Amino acid sequence: QWFVFLRRIGMGGPPCNIVFRDCPRVLVSLLGHDLRGDLALSPDLAQPLTLGNLTLSRATKPVGISMYSLYCTGDKTDLTVRGPAAIAELMQWGGRLNFRGTPGENDLTLLCTTLEAKGTAQLHLENVHLGRPTTWSEQNTMGEANVAENAAFKGSHVSINRVALHTRDRGSIVLDNVKKLGPIVRRREGGPIVVNMTEDSPHSVTPDESAR
Repeated sequence: QWFVFLRRIGMGGPPCNIVFRDCPRVLVSLLGHDLRGDLALSPDLAQPLTLGNLTLSRATKPVGISMYSLYCTGDKTDLTVRGPAAIAELMQWGGRLNFRGTPGENDLTLLCTTLEAKGTAQLHLENVHLGRPTTWSEQNTMGEANVAENAAFKGSHVSINRVALHTRDRGSIVLDNVKKLGPIVRRREGGPIVVNMTEDSPHSVTPDESAR
């Protein structure tokens, strides 16, 4: 598997066009500042991906993008991300990120290999899955969602499998309509961690749940 890091993505500057010609398995990392607009991710680049001054496309063969990673800086960040796709690492320092999956499918996955929200970051999820999919063979890895300083992590209609939710400083986590598919660990060292379960969740939850 190839790891490709694309840096200094922004709303200005000269355009950068990258074509994948023969990449059956690749992880794409996107690093940008003050990004705005709508980002459509896909596992094969059937349609070109455009983010600020960057355009990714493929030649004749489908691209096998196993995962993405996204790193965003800048208080002017206002980006909406759509799938279907899996995001291994997500790091946000300021601004607002919106993640939107398909209702009822939660086909945009934040694997929480690393999830960090700091500064004044605002992270909003809708119809998104957190943690490894239950269909994956490796089920022992615990993901982490870390929210610190003045960051806020909010979501609705979220499914969760094997994720530790961690707050520090004034960071906060509020998730509604959560479907629990595996263990959820809460580590509160800062602001509140609120997880409101759906009535049909296959796992019950207690207000002071730790490693279960």
